[in-house]
Amino acid sequence: MKNNKVIILLVSLVLLGGLWFGFKAMSPEKEDGVKEIHILIEDSVNNEVLYDKVVKTDVETLGQLLDEREDIVVVFDDSRFITGMMGKEANWDKDKTWWAIISDNNKDCKAAGFCSGVDMQNIYDGDNFTFKLGQ
Repeated sequence: MKNNKVIILLVSLVLLGGLWFGFKAMSPEKEDGVKEIHILIEDSVNNEVLYDKVVKTDVETLGQLLDEREDIVVVFDDSRFITGMMGKEANWDKDKTWWAIISDNNKDCKAAGFCSGVDMQNIYDGDNFTFKLGQ
């Protein structure tokens, strides 16, 4: 009976260790230091470029970058989902418009096949992000 408890404890510890290492391996690494990020904001419904600049930052996530930029106007809903940028509001119920986040070179977006929400999206030096109002 005592041996069974020891075996169960050891197996549990091995499983927990495996889960911890697996989680660490799956978590993207954050990049410290100053980064240059290209931000393009476009209204594809009206064929307008609203913002197109390379910006410097030392923050780690796209959400932090948007929060620190006074020249980028962003409207979020309660869950930090983008509903408006640069005075252009998306309204799925009214006109079937939405804001999409796209990157052709961010390693996390490429690995997942899509970009995460702004507060979960890590940024790296040289990244390109396009915010596109689509319909």
